[in-house]
Amino acid sequence: MDGDAVVRCARLKAVAERQPELALLPGGRAGPRIDLGAAAQHLVADGVHVTDDQVRAVALLNQRVRAAVDADLVVTAQNVGNDATIDVFDHDGEPIATGRTPSVRAGMITDSGVILVTVDGAVVTMSPSSGETSDGAQINLGTIESGDVTTSGDRLVVTGANGVAIIGGDGAVIGTYDAQRPAGAGQPPVGSTCIATITAGDVTETQLAVIDATDGSVRVEGFGDEPLLADASGCVVGAQTATGFDLLTGDRVQPFRTNDTLLALTLDGASVVAEHDGRTILFGVGVDAEADDPIDLGPQGRTVHITQS
Repeated sequence: MDGDAVVRCARLKAVAERQPELALLPGGRAGPRIDLGAAAQHLVADGVHVTDDQVRAVALLNQRVRAAVDADLVVTAQNVGNDATIDVFDHDGEPIATGRTPSVRAGMITDSGVILVTVDGAVVTMSPSSGETSDGAQINLGTIESGDVTTSGDRLVVTGANGVAIIGGDGAVIGTYDAQRPAGAGQPPVGSTCIATITAGDVTETQLAVIDATDGSVRVEGFGDEPLLADASGCVVGAQTATGFDLLTGDRVQPFRTNDTLLALTLDGASVVAEHDGRTILFGVGVDAEADDPIDLGPQGRTVHITQS
């Protein structure tokens, strides 16, 4: 790591410690790794952006400013009343363009431009070079509350008062899901291909759905409790139940009714780590998994993290 990278990392660490709620960090979640040695971070509106050529992200920096980031640009939205001023900068902080829209709640940078979603659910595309805007689709999910980009960088998951929508890289609405909210208590989606939603509101039993973000189809539905675990694609989801845990994978629900506690999923979703009879074990869950013996990882109570080799 060169000297400049060391300085950048020190600045990142200092700001994250001072205002951790403003730091855009991977937090151990599945998805592309961030190489700080090759990354550039930018202090914009007291927030920290970390980007490289694999990462496109959106973060809520504070109650007034949202930012969309890619490998070349930083976009901020300053909301004042019912209006927003959208500013585009390069990674040296030089202004490129400015546009104006109704108040913005979510954004994403794609090959089509800067995709923005307003508080009323209007999808607006802004040119990052000129600031010109064009109106697109309308999302009818009540007041828009927030939005997050998937780790693939080309899908925007928008949460409204009455449900969830998925927006594509061209600004088109791929799907809307009434009375649902993204799993994860406001955290960004973990999957590159799928997202998990749960039934919104007060319900006796929480219904889960695994949705393919590429086409908006619902792959599988089931029941379980948060927090959920997922593989790197987001298409294999684990949920704790009253008698063990369920895996939602492919088009089926695979139940494990042995009072095990699910601890972790491998990145490919082929194996799980669980607590069973006082031990921490790793075992396969695929079609041929029964042929493999579980691996004993030691007594229960251990913390397990799955990393990319």
